Parts: sequence; structure tokens; C-alpha cells
Amino acid sequence: MKIFLFFNLIIWVILFNSGLSQTVPTASLQLWLKADAGVDTLNGTVSRWHDQSGNGNDAIESVTSRQPVLVNNELNGKPVLRFDGENDRLGFTGSKPMTQISLFMVFKNKSGVTGIPATYPGFVVLFGSGSDYTANQHFSFKMRGFDNTDNSINIGIAGNRNNITQATAPNIATYDEWRNINVITDSTLFNTTVRWNGNDASMITIGNDFPISFQLGDSTGSGGGIGSTDNFPDLGTVRAKCDIAELIVYDTALSNTDRLAIEKYLNDKYNVAVGIEGQQSINLPREFILNQNFPNPFNPSTTIKYSIPQTSFVTLKIYDILGREVTSLVNAEQLEGAYAVKFESSNLSSGVYFYRITAGKFVDTKKFMILK
Repeated sequence: MKIFLFFNLIIWVILFNSGLSQTVPTASLQLWLKADAGVDTLNGTVSRWHDQSGNGNDAIESVTSRQPVLVNNELNGKPVLRFDGENDRLGFTGSKPMTQISLFMVFKNKSGVTGIPATYPGFVVLFGSGSDYTANQHFSFKMRGFDNTDNSINIGIAGNRNNITQATAPNIATYDEWRNINVITDSTLFNTTVRWNGNDASMITIGNDFPISFQLGDSTGSGGGIGSTDNFPDLGTVRAKCDIAELIVYDTALSNTDRLAIEKYLNDKYNVAVGIEGQQSINLPREFILNQNFPNPFNPSTTIKYSIPQTSFVTLKIYDILGREVTSLVNAEQLEGAYAVKFESSNLSSGVYFYRITAGKFVDTKKFMILK
């Protein structure tokens, strides 16, 4: 009986671990950093963050004063790494060239306080070697962007302000709120998309693209990394202030199916879901709902809120009184959650309009009025 129970236990463990490994696709996985695994600390500061992808692309920092701090039980009972806004950083050691990238990160922007201009970006993720910076060998993700706002993330060639893609969305990087964000970019096509807490962010392309090839970092950890940097091209010292729970990087542009699967894995693990007006929501909706927009009547903008209880392909469109489509606000597969979409009517005349949602088999239409 004991032998039978022992073998049953072994089989259960194998199946359980196999299920976990299938949660996150492993093909093309380059880097996987989790605050709840593989963190080397001394007196609370982190010297090495071990890569869980199996590639050995650890993130390292030997100088104690530059090491982030491990904070336990910070997010859904799990630890996070805290970068304090001075010079905390961890340098990537991977060196495989990449021209495509899919990045997933659960983070909190701690760059300032509500109502007071922030003095730090929420985070900087930089890819490239520690050698002299060249325009086609370094790539960056920088929260808040070059215009120092809290509603954009700049993605593009490190230090080249004329060749970036900017992700903008209300509350995309709001102070002191957790975000489950993912970025997929093909640098050869300059095709970049960003999702945060289940929302699609609008994208603005600035400048022209040209092919680039970049790597995570180098063997010394002095090139690419996460947190602050003292040699960011064109900007010099850039200080980052944030908490990070998990970072996953692929060297390919993932399919939408894989993207949503990883997004769901992170959401389920950390309980970071979008809620009404961008607030976090622990209790996911149980039914499809299309709310009446507010304000109504309005000029020039209004907010449309809706909820979906399961992953669905969602369209949200505006029609005029004759039934002609005016614009499409949403046209994407979305995870279960509550959403808020802002609609600007600056190019429309006064009158009655309709907005219609389709989510799976759910269809609903409501009326609003523009008064100018």
C-alpha cells in the first residue's frame, strides 16, 4: 500500500509540474524572472535574479548600493523586487541577437505621488551590450516617455527620440497601481502593440524605422538591464522607481493565443485585473454588461463601460442615426474583466448616435447624444 501511494504521489507531482510548464509557452523563451523564485539576497538586497527559462540569462549587480530590495508578501501574498529611484538596477547577461521581442511584466509605478509631478520614470528596460552604444544595437522600454507624463510608454531605439513607438492610454502607468503589461514588437516591421490589464493601448509612431539587432545584455551585466541606468543614450543617468513581480521575454512575436495565455497566467497568479476606470478589480464580472455612457449628453468626450465574464472577441462601434458606422473603438480578443473606453466626438456634429457591442454571442446597443 505504501509503495502504491508513493508511486501515485510521484505521478501526481509529474502531472502537476507538467501542467505548470504548459502555462507559459517555452518555445523562443529567452528570459523569465520571478520574484518568488531564484532570487539571491544578502541583508535583503538582491545581487542575482536567476533566469527561470533554463537559458542562464540571469540579471546581476555586484555593487550593494545599486541592488534592489526583495519585499515579501507585497502582491497577492507574493514577493516583489523594489527599485528605489536612485541607482538600483540589475543587468541582463543574455547575448543572443534578437529582431523581434515579446515582453510581459507585472509592475507598479512608484515614480511620484498623485498631484505632484514625478521625478523618475516608473521603469526602464534596456536591451543591448555594454559596448559603445550604436543606434541599431540597443532597444528600450521606458515608462512615462520623454514628455514626462504618466500616461505613455515609449518603445524603440535607445536614445533616438525620433524613432520610437509610444503607447498611450488613460491610467496605463498610474502611480502606485499594479499593471499587467505586455509588449510585442517586430523591429524589422516597426509593428508594436501594447496591452495592459487586458486593455489594448493606442499606438503612436514617431519617426522612421530601420532594421535593428539587439541582445538582452552581456556577460558582465553592464549593458542591458532593468531599473536605473547611468549611461542611457542621449539622456545619461535615468533613475527608475518601481516594484516588479515578474518579467518574461521571448525573442519572437508571439501569436495572439499565446499572448492571451501568458496574460491570463499572470493575472491569475497576481490578481491584477482591469476594473472600472482603470482601477484594479478582484471580483471578475459574472455576466456580459454594456453600461450607459457617462456623461450623456456630452461634448466633447464620454466614457463607455462594459464587462465580459469570459475571454471573448469584442467589437465596440459607433453608428449615426442612419445606421452608418462612424468609428470602431474596440476590435480585439479580450480577457474577462471590466473595461472603460473613452470616446472623443470632436469631429462629429450634434445629434443622436448609437454604440453597439458584440462579445461572442452577446450583442447590445445603446443610444447617446452629442450636444455642441
